[in-house]
Amino acid sequence: MKIHADSSSLKIPLCFIITGILEMTAFFITAVLFQSDIHVTAPRSPYGWGLTHLFVLGWASMIAMGAVYQLVPVVLNQSLFSQRMGGLHYVFYLVGHTGLIFGFFFFNPRWIAVFGTLLFLAILLFVLNIGITLLRAGQWNPVTLHAGSALVCLILTASSGMFMGFDFTLGKLGVSHDQLLYTHIWLGVAGWFGNLIIGFSYKLLPMFSISHNHPVQWQNRTFILFNLAVAGGALSNLTGIGPWSRFSIMLLAVAFCLYVYALHQIRQAGIKKNPGAGIHFTLRVNLLTALCLLGFAVGSFFVSQPSFFILTVWIGLWGWVYLTIIGYLSKIVPFLWWTFQYGNQVGKNKVPLLSEMIQEKKLKRALYVVGFAFLGTVPGIVTSSTFLFQAGFLLFSLSSLYAISTIGNVFTFRSKEEKSCV
Repeated sequence: MKIHADSSSLKIPLCFIITGILEMTAFFITAVLFQSDIHVTAPRSPYGWGLTHLFVLGWASMIAMGAVYQLVPVVLNQSLFSQRMGGLHYVFYLVGHTGLIFGFFFFNPRWIAVFGTLLFLAILLFVLNIGITLLRAGQWNPVTLHAGSALVCLILTASSGMFMGFDFTLGKLGVSHDQLLYTHIWLGVAGWFGNLIIGFSYKLLPMFSISHNHPVQWQNRTFILFNLAVAGGALSNLTGIGPWSRFSIMLLAVAFCLYVYALHQIRQAGIKKNPGAGIHFTLRVNLLTALCLLGFAVGSFFVSQPSFFILTVWIGLWGWVYLTIIGYLSKIVPFLWWTFQYGNQVGKNKVPLLSEMIQEKKLKRALYVVGFAFLGTVPGIVTSSTFLFQAGFLLFSLSSLYAISTIGNVFTFRSKEEKSCV
C-alpha cells in the first residue's frame, strides 16, 4: 500500500478531522450544560434540532469526509481530482453547517435558508470531487462501490433536508413532513454513514491486521443486500407503506450479519493478531449491532412505529455510527498525525514508533467506558423515562469527553528527541 507522506495531501483530511473532534467536544459540553433540556423523545424543538445537527454535521460528517479525503486516494493509489476544490468544500461546509446550527438554535428561518443552501453547495462540491476521482480510476470493488453509494445517499439526504425546509415554509409539497423527516434520517444514517463505514472497514481492517488474500464474495453480497435495504427503507418512509419498512429492516439485518462475517474472514487472514484496542472495540460493536438489528427485525412486527423508530435510530446513530467512528478514529488520528509530522523524516532522522503516539491501555479503558455508558441510555428510551435517559446520557457525555481527550492528546505528542531539544 502506498502511503501518501506529502504533507499537502494530508492537510484537508486533518482539517476535517480536527474540526470534527472540536465540534464533538462542543456537542458534549453543551449537552452537559443543558442536560435538563434533553428529552427521551425525538427532537422537536429548535434546541434539539441544533444539537442533533451539531452531532451529525459537525462531528460525524466532518470525520467521515476527512476519512474519505484520506482513504479514497490510498484505495485508488491515485491523487484526488482537485485539492483546491477540497479546500473550498471545507470552507463552505464549515460556514454552512455552523450557520445552519445557529439558525436552528435561534430558530431563524432566514439563517436556516441561507446557510442550508451554502451547506448544500458544499456537499455538491464534495460529491463532485470524490465522484470524479472514483470515476477516473474506474476501480470498482467493495470499498469503492460502498463509497460511491454513500455519495449518492449523501446527496439524497441533503436534498430531502432541503425539501423539508421548503415544506416547512411553504407546505405545498403534498408529502407528510414526518415522512420526509424519516426518509432524511434513514438515508443519512443507513445510506451515508452505513455505506461509508462498511466500505472503509474493508480497507482499514486489512491495513491494521496486515491481512491479504481474504475472500471478497461476502463483501459483494453485503453491498447488494445492504443497498437494497437502504433503497427499500427510503421508499417505505417516503410513501408511508409500513410492510416495506419491516422488510427493509429484515434485509438490513441480514446484510449486516454478512458484513460481520466478512470482517471475520479478514481477521482470520490477518498476520497481526492484535490490531489495537480501537479495532477490537469496533469489531465488538459490529457484533452487538448485528444482534440488535436481528432483534429489531423481529420486534418491528410487535412495536408501534414511532417508538420503534426512535430506538432504532438511537442504536444505529449512537450505538453503531458514533462508537465505530470513535474506535476507528483512535487508529486513524495517530496514523495521520505521525505521517504528517514524521513521514518526510523517515530514513533521515530517528522518528518515534506509531504505537508510541497513543496509550493503548488508557484508550482501551476509555472506549469501553463509553460503550457501557451508552448502554446506560437505552433503559430510558425503552421505558420512556426522561430521568433514566438524562442520567445515562450525562454519564455517556462525560465518558465521551474523556475518550475524545485521550485521542486528541495525539496532537500534543512529542518524541523523546523533541523533548530533549526544549
